[in-house]
Amino acid sequence: QEEWKREGVHCAHISFPDNAGQIELLDNSKGGVLALLDEECAVPKGSDEGYVSKMHTAFASNELYCKPRRGKGAALHGGKPGVVT
Repeated sequence: QEEWKREGVHCAHISFPDNAGQIELLDNSKGGVLALLDEECAVPKGSDEGYVSKMHTAFASNELYCKPRRGKGAALHGGKPGVVT
C-alpha cells in the first residue's frame, strides 16, 4: 500500500488479518495437514478415511479445525465465529 501512495493511487486502507495460524496448520512439517497427507500417501493401502481420521486426532484441540457434525470429511476455517458447513 505504501507503493500505491508513492505512485499516487488513492484507495482505502486495506488491513490484512494475520493468518500465521492457518499457515502453521497447513504447512507445519511435524504434523500439519500437508505432512499428514504425505505420511498417509507413504503408508501401504493408505486411504482418505485414514487421512481424515489422523487429522481429527491431530487437530482436535485446534480452533481452526472443525470436525463436521455429519459426514466423513473435515473443514479448515479462518478462525471466524461460526461453523463451516
